[in-house]
Amino acid sequence: ADFDAAAIYLETEDYAEAIPILEGFRRRYPNDELTQTVPEKLAVAYENVGNFAAASGELESIAAASGDDPDLARQALWQSAEMRDRAGDKQESIRLYRRYVSTWPQPVTFNAEAQYRLSNLYKELDDKTQQLSWTQQLAATHRAAGPNATGRLNWLGGWAAFNLGEHDLEAFERIKLGQPIRRSLAQKAEAMRKALQHY
Repeated sequence: ADFDAAAIYLETEDYAEAIPILEGFRRRYPNDELTQTVPEKLAVAYENVGNFAAASGELESIAAASGDDPDLARQALWQSAEMRDRAGDKQESIRLYRRYVSTWPQPVTFNAEAQYRLSNLYKELDDKTQQLSWTQQLAATHRAAGPNATGRLNWLGGWAAFNLGEHDLEAFERIKLGQPIRRSLAQKAEAMRKALQHY
């Protein structure tokens, strides 16, 4: 009866009423086969009431329990990371996107998208070392795709190359000409060559 009541609340989009019923059902009947469907229902309900962190947790548990369905596991992990983004939880977003990159090299466009988001998250946290590292990984992912790159992957690769060029241009601008002039000029020339190569 509890489960049916929660299902009716979900059908009528009364998500706030469905949540405590589903949570209670899971606590009281952990071994019931219907309990296996609760994370999916709670993920939808939490998202619709704006509790993105809780939705992310349910989606992550779906990913962990979907060993016999790799595509479902991959999609649930991706959506879990996106929910953490929406919740504004940068550290958890980073943890989930890093896990996605290491677990799912294919499809390559999603893997590259995760690298792009990681680079931006680290930029927001002012972690220049990690930001540069993920930008370099994204550029490498794009190069490895070669002629098979999609339009989105080409855009991501172009974004990575431009940002790596900007990084090397900043290095070029920091190098001051001094004595011996030949050495400092060679350093500036090398930094400019690297920047131009990326551009």
